[in-house]
Amino acid sequence: MPYLLLAATWLFFGFTHSLTASTRFKAWATKQMGSFSAHNRLIYNGLSVLTLLPAVLVYTAAPTDYIGQWQGSVWLGVLLIGAGVLLVGIALSGYNLREFVGVTGGTSQENQPKKFRQGGLLRYVRHPLYVGIIVALGGLFVYAPIWATLLFNMLAISYIRTGIYFEERKLVAEYGAAYRDYQKRVPMLIPAIASRPA
Repeated sequence: MPYLLLAATWLFFGFTHSLTASTRFKAWATKQMGSFSAHNRLIYNGLSVLTLLPAVLVYTAAPTDYIGQWQGSVWLGVLLIGAGVLLVGIALSGYNLREFVGVTGGTSQENQPKKFRQGGLLRYVRHPLYVGIIVALGGLFVYAPIWATLLFNMLAISYIRTGIYFEERKLVAEYGAAYRDYQKRVPMLIPAIASRPA
């Protein structure tokens, strides 16, 4: 039962997150909200946290059923989680955090053209933020190699990969040939050893 509930809460998060991230839904929400639409990004992020929270709570309450004899490694797990969090922090440092969160002083950035970034970690991998999350999830499994962690990670990584597919479709629509060329030069999730020429 806990595993079914964990899957259900992840599906709920995935559905609401995908729906509210879609261009069609954003256009509809902007029309409905009027001047309040300047806060779309902040509301979207808040809703994402609220809908992910049930999955996290169900995971933390799941039974500690180890997959095999190995019961994990605290120090290695924490090291990997820390490395993942560090990667996420470095990835986010390339963005305007106020804009990313949605705290833009009351002005909407949603429909303004955005610069196509290719610097920093983006020279080596197209989605460094997701790489950091996956590394942290790997650390979580090393820390607690139980069935609940395996299921949680499988659902999270499946959703990340699905999200990348739709995100890159939007990026191709926005940047066209420039993004297609970037896709050819830079790997999706497994970082390149050295940057490739632009």
